[in-house]
Amino acid sequence: MSGREELAAAYLRLHPESAARLLESMPVEQANAVLNAVDVATAALVVGYMLPTCAARCMERQPPADAALLLERLGSTEAVAVLRHLPSELRDAVLNALGPQWLMAFKLLLSYPTNAVGAWVEPRVLTLPDDCTAGEARDRIARGSSQAQARIYVLNR
Repeated sequence: MSGREELAAAYLRLHPESAARLLESMPVEQANAVLNAVDVATAALVVGYMLPTCAARCMERQPPADAALLLERLGSTEAVAVLRHLPSELRDAVLNALGPQWLMAFKLLLSYPTNAVGAWVEPRVLTLPDDCTAGEARDRIARGSSQAQARIYVLNR
């Protein structure tokens, strides 16, 4: 990787929201080239801040398996927002390339109309029993997926 590419990758990692705005203003071929030049985790971080329509235009130029890997790194809500903007044939191909747990979550969210609350909830959240101690909760969160660690909901029944 050249110094220029390393600098661009560092910018995307450190300033994903600003990078997303820049990519949205670029021609889609150039934006997609930038996303393809970095690792999937960095690309997903930036795509998560992009407008779903812009992210979908970039994903249209990727093989379905690559688009699926990228979507698996996003939260369910963000990924489904992008999927809704893909042409139906490509959406089906991307869905078929997903892991089974993601496929179920994404299909569930896609089954709701966009104006329904169910279309925008996060179905893959960590839940704990009400008799769980703080230490047990911390251990379970640490063992869980990084997606579960990004958002922690505390409910008082």
